[in-house]
Amino acid sequence: MKQKISLEIFKGLAFFFIFAVAMFLAFELRGVLISLFAAFILSAGLRPFIELLERKGLSRGFAITVTYLGGILVSIVLGLALVNVAFIQVKSFFANIDSKILTAETFVNTSTPFLKDYIDFNAIRDSLKNGNIDVKGLTSSQFFSGILANISFFGGQGISIVGKIFGGVLSIFSIIMISIYMLTNRKSAYEDVIELTPLKYQKRLFPVFKKIEQSLGAWLVGQISLMLIIGFLTFILIMLPRLFDPAYPLVGYALVIAIIAGILEGVPNLGPIFTTVVTVLIALISGAGIGVIVYIIIVFLALQQIEGIFIVPMVMKKAVNLNPILSIAGVLAGFELAGPIGALLAVPIIAMVQILILEFSDYWKSNAD
Repeated sequence: MKQKISLEIFKGLAFFFIFAVAMFLAFELRGVLISLFAAFILSAGLRPFIELLERKGLSRGFAITVTYLGGILVSIVLGLALVNVAFIQVKSFFANIDSKILTAETFVNTSTPFLKDYIDFNAIRDSLKNGNIDVKGLTSSQFFSGILANISFFGGQGISIVGKIFGGVLSIFSIIMISIYMLTNRKSAYEDVIELTPLKYQKRLFPVFKKIEQSLGAWLVGQISLMLIIGFLTFILIMLPRLFDPAYPLVGYALVIAIIAGILEGVPNLGPIFTTVVTVLIALISGAGIGVIVYIIIVFLALQQIEGIFIVPMVMKKAVNLNPILSIAGVLAGFELAGPIGALLAVPIIAMVQILILEFSDYWKSNAD
């Protein structure tokens, strides 16, 4: 009896030790795990399209090549075009920035004094004065380099080979190559691992992970669609007042605001709020009147409601629905652990865990009955 109890204690301690080591390694290697997870999501999103091209008569290798080359080419062309225009708008915004901030401060003090408790104009001046980058003297090459330098999937630190820029490019290239390898194999990445388990577990695990793959793929396609839709609608809404007011100040920054709205759409629930705050600040510094401020707040709130009622259910109908509080907490935790990429991937990670919990909960309940 004592031997049996000792054996159970040993098993418990051994399991706890292995679990603790696994969690430690997962945290230390979180950058690599995030990269693998991002590649899996990318392959899950593209797999249905690749299989569709196969059914149309294309070979799998050619379908993968066409899909990736086409996607990369379109991304580069659109990216260069949009970023170049956005760069011009950013430089225009920072031209005579000191006088713009003074005008905005005067407007707040006279027209909306309640905002003085929320906007610290002295802090804005200090941040511009003490910043590491002189935006007014920024060149387009420095602008592109700054973007690439902050794109990193490897633990938020990048790979220091020839600097952060190369690390960011290598991060993206690695994820693309891993996802291509995953798609080259007709079986999904998890199938080989599941086949190592006993047969009785395989029958249960295969449908669960298939559901996870389909949900993550639907999330990726839906998220990209949402970012494009919200970015486009934001651009239209920002440009609309120009039809009635030739001196409307935000028309010169519409593309920048639309890009910000599209990117922040990747942060569920919090993104639209940040977009509204940033747009109001841009409007204030640009010398917009109270009417423009009210217009921004009203149309952005209306867009958020339309998105929640119509756009999200239509676009995300195949993805897993998460509780807003859970998704917000996950985004904040993901940002704390792995930066912006962690915040972006927090929702699919939580969705995957939710599917696992629900599926195994149903399994245990059915066995208990």
